[in-house]
Amino acid sequence: MKVIHSKLNILNKNNMFDFRAILSANGKEHFLKQLELIVDSVQQNRFKIERRQQEEKSKRDILNVQLTQLIEKARQYAKVLKDFQEVNFKKRIFFIYLFIYFKFEYFRLYEKMKIFRQNPNKIKDIELILYK
Repeated sequence: MKVIHSKLNILNKNNMFDFRAILSANGKEHFLKQLELIVDSVQQNRFKIERRQQEEKSKRDILNVQLTQLIEKARQYAKVLKDFQEVNFKKRIFFIYLFIYFKFEYFRLYEKMKIFRQNPNKIKDIELILYK
Protein backbone atom coordinates (compact mmCIF):
# COMPACT_ATOMS: atom_id res chain seq x y z
CA MET A 1 0.00 0.00 0.00
CA LYS A 2 2.85 2.38 0.84
CA VAL A 3 4.42 1.69 -2.55
CA ILE A 4 1.22 2.59 -4.36
CA HIS A 5 0.90 5.85 -2.42
CA SER A 6 4.51 6.75 -3.14
CA LYS A 7 4.04 6.06 -6.86
CA LEU A 8 0.87 8.15 -6.90
CA ASN A 9 2.73 10.97 -5.16
CA ILE A 10 5.44 10.81 -7.83
CA LEU A 11 2.76 11.01 -10.53
CA ASN A 12 1.12 13.95 -8.77
CA LYS A 13 4.43 15.78 -8.54
CA ASN A 14 5.01 15.36 -12.26
CA ASN A 15 1.51 16.68 -12.94
CA MET A 16 0.69 13.45 -14.73
CA PHE A 17 -2.89 13.55 -13.62
CA ASP A 18 -3.27 16.94 -15.14
CA PHE A 19 -5.49 16.16 -18.14
CA ARG A 20 -3.78 18.81 -20.23
CA ALA A 21 -0.51 16.83 -19.97
CA ILE A 22 -2.24 13.61 -21.06
CA LEU A 23 -3.74 15.21 -24.15
CA SER A 24 -0.42 15.28 -25.96
CA ALA A 25 0.94 12.04 -27.43
CA ASN A 26 4.18 12.34 -25.48
CA GLY A 27 2.33 12.92 -22.24
CA LYS A 28 0.05 9.97 -22.92
CA GLU A 29 3.02 7.62 -23.52
CA HIS A 30 4.78 8.87 -20.44
CA PHE A 31 1.60 8.42 -18.37
CA LEU A 32 1.13 4.87 -19.69
CA LYS A 33 4.78 4.00 -18.94
CA GLN A 34 4.41 5.29 -15.40
CA LEU A 35 1.17 3.37 -15.01
CA GLU A 36 2.81 0.18 -16.29
CA LEU A 37 5.68 0.65 -13.85
CA ILE A 38 3.19 1.01 -11.01
CA VAL A 39 1.31 -2.13 -12.11
CA ASP A 40 4.60 -4.07 -12.41
CA SER A 41 5.67 -2.89 -8.96
CA VAL A 42 2.31 -3.93 -7.47
CA GLN A 43 2.56 -7.34 -9.16
CA GLN A 44 6.10 -7.84 -7.87
CA ASN A 45 5.03 -6.91 -4.35
CA ARG A 46 2.04 -9.23 -4.60
CA PHE A 47 4.32 -12.06 -5.78
CA LYS A 48 6.73 -11.41 -2.87
CA ILE A 49 3.87 -11.38 -0.38
CA GLU A 50 2.40 -14.61 -1.79
CA ARG A 51 5.83 -16.27 -1.71
CA ARG A 52 6.37 -15.13 1.89
CA GLN A 53 2.89 -16.39 2.76
CA GLN A 54 3.70 -19.81 1.26
CA GLU A 55 6.97 -19.93 3.19
CA GLU A 56 5.16 -19.10 6.42
CA LYS A 57 2.52 -21.75 5.70
CA SER A 58 5.20 -24.37 5.10
CA LYS A 59 6.97 -23.33 8.32
CA ARG A 60 3.66 -23.58 10.16
CA ASP A 61 3.01 -27.04 8.70
CA ILE A 62 6.49 -28.21 9.73
CA LEU A 63 5.96 -26.84 13.24
CA ASN A 64 2.56 -28.54 13.45
CA VAL A 65 4.15 -31.87 12.52
CA GLN A 66 6.87 -31.34 15.14
CA LEU A 67 4.25 -30.40 17.73
CA THR A 68 2.26 -33.54 16.94
CA GLN A 69 5.41 -35.65 17.29
CA LEU A 70 6.29 -34.01 20.60
CA ILE A 71 2.77 -34.52 21.93
CA GLU A 72 2.97 -38.20 20.95
CA LYS A 73 6.36 -38.52 22.67
CA ALA A 74 4.92 -36.86 25.79
CA ARG A 75 2.04 -39.38 25.78
CA GLN A 76 4.48 -42.26 25.39
CA TYR A 77 6.63 -40.87 28.20
CA ALA A 78 3.61 -40.57 30.49
CA LYS A 79 2.57 -44.15 29.68
CA VAL A 80 6.08 -45.51 30.28
CA LEU A 81 6.32 -43.57 33.53
CA LYS A 82 2.96 -44.92 34.70
CA ASP A 83 3.97 -48.48 33.75
CA PHE A 84 7.30 -48.05 35.53
CA GLN A 85 5.56 -46.82 38.67
CA GLU A 86 3.20 -49.80 38.57
CA VAL A 87 6.09 -52.22 38.11
CA ASN A 88 8.04 -50.47 40.85
CA PHE A 89 5.02 -50.76 43.16
CA LYS A 90 4.68 -54.46 42.34
CA LYS A 91 8.38 -54.97 43.02
CA ARG A 92 8.06 -53.26 46.38
CA ILE A 93 5.14 -55.50 47.30
CA PHE A 94 7.12 -58.53 46.14
CA PHE A 95 10.14 -57.56 48.26
CA ILE A 96 7.95 -56.92 51.28
CA TYR A 97 6.43 -60.35 50.78
CA LEU A 98 9.91 -61.89 50.49
CA PHE A 99 11.05 -60.06 53.61
CA ILE A 100 8.07 -61.32 55.57
CA TYR A 101 8.48 -64.82 54.18
CA PHE A 102 12.19 -65.02 55.05
CA LYS A 103 11.61 -63.45 58.44
CA PHE A 104 8.95 -66.08 59.09
CA GLU A 105 11.31 -68.82 57.87
CA TYR A 106 14.09 -67.42 60.02
CA PHE A 107 11.92 -67.55 63.13
CA ARG A 108 10.70 -71.04 62.23
CA LEU A 109 14.28 -72.26 61.90
CA TYR A 110 15.22 -70.38 65.03
CA GLU A 111 12.50 -72.22 66.92
CA LYS A 112 13.71 -75.56 65.52
CA MET A 113 17.24 -74.72 66.59
CA LYS A 114 15.98 -73.97 70.09
CA ILE A 115 14.45 -77.43 70.19
CA PHE A 116 17.76 -78.87 69.02
CA ARG A 117 19.67 -77.03 71.73
CA GLN A 118 17.26 -78.27 74.33
CA ASN A 119 17.44 -81.89 73.12
CA PRO A 120 20.78 -82.51 71.39
CA ASN A 121 20.20 -86.27 71.47
CA LYS A 122 17.19 -86.13 69.16
CA ILE A 123 19.07 -85.36 65.93
CA LYS A 124 16.85 -87.66 63.87
CA ASP A 125 13.71 -85.89 65.07
CA ILE A 126 15.20 -82.52 64.27
CA GLU A 127 16.18 -83.63 60.77
CA LEU A 128 12.60 -84.62 60.22
CA ILE A 129 11.44 -81.26 61.51
CA LEU A 130 13.89 -79.32 59.37
CA TYR A 131 12.99 -81.10 56.15
CA LYS A 132 9.28 -81.12 56.77
